[in-house]
Order: sequence, then structure tokens, then C-alpha cells
Amino acid sequence: MRQRLLGCCAIACLLVSIVACGNNASPTTESGEESAASESAESSPYSYETVQFGGREAISVRIPGDPDYLAADDEQVYVRGARAFNALDPETAEVLSFFEIDGQPCNGVGAAAGTVWTCSGTDVVRVDAGSDDVQARFPVTKATDQGHLVIGFGRVWVLLGDGSSLLGIDTDSNEPGEPIVLPVRGTDLAVSADRI
Repeated sequence: MRQRLLGCCAIACLLVSIVACGNNASPTTESGEESAASESAESSPYSYETVQFGGREAISVRIPGDPDYLAADDEQVYVRGARAFNALDPETAEVLSFFEIDGQPCNGVGAAAGTVWTCSGTDVVRVDAGSDDVQARFPVTKATDQGHLVIGFGRVWVLLGDGSSLLGIDTDSNEPGEPIVLPVRGTDLAVSADRI
């Protein structure tokens, strides 16, 4: 499972680097001819390209709409743009779903323990990636700089307001806990086996 997660992270890093560079090349065969996939992709807003990454072949995907943050679980890679949310197959890079999140633009996505989280303005939303439905919305005044909604210890962790407090939302009950005042302001979070 760890190897698959690392593979998902490698794909995610590749996605960011290709999109950030503005690469809009069509997929090609070894002889340089455009593949049949590119012909059918003309009606799609996504473009695909096979590239070398760390001595291995990988697929890059150009995703419209200024994608910025990525998360992955055992099933999918999730890409968050200013107003849109994409789910990709980590093996094929196929875009499995796309939907727009209502509300103001925001940064932030997280996935783990069978849950997917993102944001709408300063609200945090729980998403059912299989149906693209928002399952729950939490008006918590999420810090706008936080891009990684980390999940650990049975909670999704959110920096509030100016980043001077931290809130955990229970992933089973959807109940927010009490805010924790931090000794310094934070802009993003990470989780390990024993701490946030």
C-alpha cells in the first residue's frame, strides 16, 4: 500500500509540474505520430502525454482550471482547482469525475481513511467522490492558505482564520471538536503516526 501511495504521489507531482509548465502537447507514439487517444480527446478539456519520470514511464495530464493541490488515497488521485474538483485513476490517469464546488474559490484537498475533503470559500466540505455529492458542509472559517487538509487520529484537521487555531472534524460523526489555540500561526499542516 505504501508503494502504491508513493506511486500516486509521483503521479501527483508530475501532474503539478506539467500543468505548471503549461505543456499542452498531445500524446504521441514512439514514432512521433499523434495517438488515436488524442483524436478522441479533442472534444475533452484534458490532454494526456507519456513522459519519463525518474527512469520510469508516467502519464501526465493537463487539467484545465488552474489546479493547485493534490491528495491521494488507495483508490484515486484528487486534484483541486480554484472552483473545480477532479478525481483521477492512479493507474491510467483517466479523469473519473469532475465537478464544480459552489461558493467562493479556495485552496485545499485531503483524502484518507475512506473520506475526501475540500473547501468552498472558508467552509470545509466532505465529498463523496463516487457520486460527486457534497455530503456535509462546515462553516468554520478555514484559513485560506491551507492547501493540505490532513487526516489523522480520526479527524480532518483545519487551520482557522489567520492560522492561529486548529480544529479537528471527526471523520465518522462529522462533529467538529473544540478549536485548539496554537502558539504560532500556521499556513499548512502535515500528519505523522504520532503528531500533527
